[in-house]
Amino acid sequence: MHDFEVDGSTINEYEKKTTAARRLISVLETALATANQNMQAREVWAVVFGIKPDDGIGICRQLVVLADLVREVERQIKIVLETDHDTYLAGFDQVLVGLSPLNLSHNSITAINQYITPERIARLQFCDLALMGSYGEDSIGLDELAVIDQAAKELFEMVRASVVNVRLRTILLDAIERVRRSIAMYQIHGAKGLRESLQTLVGVAVLERDGLKQTEAATPDLLDKYGKLVYTLDKATGLALKTTELVHKAAPLFDMLTHAVKGMG
Repeated sequence: MHDFEVDGSTINEYEKKTTAARRLISVLETALATANQNMQAREVWAVVFGIKPDDGIGICRQLVVLADLVREVERQIKIVLETDHDTYLAGFDQVLVGLSPLNLSHNSITAINQYITPERIARLQFCDLALMGSYGEDSIGLDELAVIDQAAKELFEMVRASVVNVRLRTILLDAIERVRRSIAMYQIHGAKGLRESLQTLVGVAVLERDGLKQTEAATPDLLDKYGKLVYTLDKATGLALKTTELVHKAAPLFDMLTHAVKGMG
């Protein structure tokens, strides 16, 4: 593996960023710290994911998502490191075994600690460093995520109580719920997941433009809140991913939302 030498300022900047590998490390370290001889794997993962131990479907779903994150780290490392990526990825197959839903009823030490070891966490830390240049993103703070989530929640309730026709209301609610899920899953998917939910919001605004225009007279605040959610999400993810803000490119395609973002940045 490579040696990395950084000065204090570089370390400070490094700590403000995140990668798929670092997000994976955070979740796995929490699992290791929680596991003990008196707990089943199911109970440990329930603590890690913040859900009830008897929610087997929810735990399995989260483990599948976490396994996808392992594969995403693997994919990115193979792209960034053309030659010695096997050294970085040694033991990843065992980490995936440790994430198997088949182990949920087993003792957590046997089911988790046997496969997710400090050595494999250390390899992930090297993966984090290797990915920082190409895949690193700025972290989005909890306060900022809470603001976005509150905006999405308010819009969701407004749409649900509106007179928008059933078809359009269902489409809007689904798009807004995607935003809320991406916030809840930020610890795994990062800003990329938020960006994908933003793209869904923009896509709905473009494809359902006529239907949204028809609702403007009856529920003018709905479009304002929709536009502001798009803007807020766009600004946060644009800064985190160092990408061009989408709203200014897409606004001409759905001009009924542009008034909601005028003067906001």
